Amino acid sequence: MIARPASEFDPSQLYRLLASLVIPRPIALVSSLSSTAVPNLAPFSFYMFLNDAPPILGFSVGLRYGTSHKDTLVNIRDTREFVINVVSDEIAHPMNVSSLDWGPEVDEFSVSGFTVAQGNLAVKAPRVAESPAQFECRLERFVEFPRYTLVAGEVLAFHYREDVFDARMRVDYDRLRARGRLTGPDYCRITDRFVMAREADSPALHRKA
Repeated sequence: MIARPASEFDPSQLYRLLASLVIPRPIALVSSLSSTAVPNLAPFSFYMFLNDAPPILGFSVGLRYGTSHKDTLVNIRDTREFVINVVSDEIAHPMNVSSLDWGPEVDEFSVSGFTVAQGNLAVKAPRVAESPAQFECRLERFVEFPRYTLVAGEVLAFHYREDVFDARMRVDYDRLRARGRLTGPDYCRITDRFVMAREADSPALHRKA
C-alpha cells in the first residue's frame, strides 16, 4: 500500500487518480439553450443527485482547456435552466459525438443525430427523445471551486419511458440499460449486478458476538 500526500501530485495526476478510482460514474447528458436559442448538448460524469424533496441534481463543469467556461455553463448562467438526459447503451455513440469540442454556434443535436423531444412541461431547453429518461431542471445554485463549477438544479418535471418503471416505481435496469463512465475512453454497463440484504434499522443483527 502506497501512501502519499495529495500535494505531491500535479493536477493531471490528481485528475487521473480521482477519475480512475471514483467509479463507476453516471453520465448526465446535459442539454441547454444559448441566449440566441442555439441548442447545446454535452455529457458530464461528475454527476449525482443532491436532494430528494425538492428533487435536486448536480453536475460539475470544468474549464475548457483550463482557461474558459464551457458552452453548457455559459448557457445555464444566461437562461437558468437545463435538461439532464440519461445515457443508455443505445445512445452511447451519439453522446460521444456531442462531447467533441464544437463551437458555441453548433447545434449538437444536429451533428450527433439526436431528435428533439416534444412536450416539455417546465423549461425551454430541449430534451433528447432517444434517452430513456429526462429531467427538466431550473438552476438552484452554482458552487464555485478552483477548477470546476458545481451546477445544482431543481427537477421541475420528469420524463421516462413506460417500460422502465413498474407501478411501484421500481426500475427495470435491463430495460434502462444505463451507461456509466470509468476513465479515458472506458465505459461500463450495469448488466452485472448482485443483491445484498440490508436491515437499515437493525445494526445489532450484524454485530459479532
